[in-house]
Amino acid sequence: MMPTGSAGKEIPEEEYRTVFREMFENVGLPAKKLDEIELNYTLSIW
Repeated sequence: MMPTGSAGKEIPEEEYRTVFREMFENVGLPAKKLDEIELNYTLSIW
């Protein structure tokens, strides 16, 4: 769950890449493959 007031907050690229690396590792995917992927996101108003 997102903390109150976090909607629209910009997250530094290295921070979200760290989270994705952990998710890759948790499901058995090689985390270094993440460096080959371009991640695009937009700020949300949710």
